Amino acid sequence: MSGPLKANSGPDDYLPVFHSKFFFEDSMVMIQMSGPLKANSDNSLPVFHSKFFFEDSMVMIQIENVLFKVHKSKLVKSEVFSDMFAIADDSHNADNSNNDNKPIEGLSADNPIKLEGVSAQDFEALLTFLYESHCTPTHPALDISHTLPALRLAHMWNFSDLRAFLLPRVEGKLSDVDKIYYAREFDVERWIIPAYIKLCQRNEPLSSKEAERIGLQNSLLIFHIREERFRYPTTCSCRSPARKMCNNCRGSTTSTADPPEEVVIEKIKNWKKNGHIFK
Repeated sequence: MSGPLKANSGPDDYLPVFHSKFFFEDSMVMIQMSGPLKANSDNSLPVFHSKFFFEDSMVMIQIENVLFKVHKSKLVKSEVFSDMFAIADDSHNADNSNNDNKPIEGLSADNPIKLEGVSAQDFEALLTFLYESHCTPTHPALDISHTLPALRLAHMWNFSDLRAFLLPRVEGKLSDVDKIYYAREFDVERWIIPAYIKLCQRNEPLSSKEAERIGLQNSLLIFHIREERFRYPTTCSCRSPARKMCNNCRGSTTSTADPPEEVVIEKIKNWKKNGHIFK
């Protein structure tokens, strides 16, 4: 297999190791029930079960120096893998018609499909959810260290169902800064404005680390909107900051109001519309 999913840039002379969990020595078994569970009459032909009749095969995949042997049916849930296998089958059929019997990639450890641009650890996280998230009552540990790399590969390779399953679980684990950062990678527009609003309205300004993470333009937007808070202060006629009396200790506090949320949303939309320029 070649193209964007082709693997390792490392040396070709090392031996990969078998993955300890996702290397299945598997085969398919055909079963027709008889006796008390028998459904058809003796002279009727069995019918294929609509859900549990798998046209399956195993695929050998190498990432870094690790070999995975997994069910093809799991991978074809991805549009990218599904198209890749279809192209490979067409190519193999064309080779056979020309009497050019090239070995098919992915059928043996000697000729695996090699994937580059991803780590074996991230691929393991993806497989964990592909195999366990929808077929067991207990989901895999929904720790961000597992869900985030799985979501990244599900998004990259268009496992649409798994992506939809993981998105809300990742969202609940992310800070507002991280939501802005990952919204671009995962193309999740709905995360952005609520995260901006919370960062604009929180008491603490962005830290240097947070500003670096979301980038200069996003940081400038937040700093600009936070300055709007000083346009909505509560003051008295002498222009001194007005103070409110605490009902508990009877002390006074200076009050500065946040701009209305609709004002913040409008400024964010205009900023994006104007090419990240304030007008």
